[in-house]
Amino acid sequence: MLPKINDMLFITPDSAAPGDGVYKARVTEVDDKRIWFELPIQEGTARSSKFSHERLEIEYVQEEGMKHSFFAKVVGSKQDGIVMLAVPKPKAEELRKLQRRAYLRVKADLELKVHQDDEPTLEVRTIDISGGGLSFTAQQRWGMKSNQALTCTLYIPQKPAGNDYISFRGRIVRTELRTEVTELIMVEFEAIMDGDREKIIRYCFDKQIEDRKRLKG
Repeated sequence: MLPKINDMLFITPDSAAPGDGVYKARVTEVDDKRIWFELPIQEGTARSSKFSHERLEIEYVQEEGMKHSFFAKVVGSKQDGIVMLAVPKPKAEELRKLQRRAYLRVKADLELKVHQDDEPTLEVRTIDISGGGLSFTAQQRWGMKSNQALTCTLYIPQKPAGNDYISFRGRIVRTELRTEVTELIMVEFEAIMDGDREKIIRYCFDKQIEDRKRLKG
């Protein structure tokens, strides 16, 4: 449940204003009392900070896609090739589990291409996405059915610009009528590279932070 070496931390100081980029840092060491991480870099600005005497909200996503958070202040620093900061290990009661489902799911309007044998590729937009699957709107005339296998390419935006594409095989687990001519297609990932699933999990995490900041603003 606690962060492990190489986990990515997403750090928001109390002084952050709406629209400020989140700081990111990778865990470098974990000892009996402290979690050590590299000097945090702010997304979008490349600005670093040691966060002296400031309370931080620290969030992280574990391999199963569950997001956790805790509050802490920096209690130490050292240099061993790189600058590292330390926060106390949180107690179990100080950890917050921020999502009950296996994977964090967020609303997302992303480009998705559905490849079909001997048929034109379908270009659709996602409705939501998680590390376990996604949903999109389809035309009923396409005749998609539950348990149907799909081969797809998903395009995820990368900062500061550009897209990263992810290829996967999935299976339709459910369909729901939306209008007289459209339906919602819910897809579960069946074959996807671990690194690509991690990209989706990170995207979902960043998207939720951005959405929350917009609501606060």
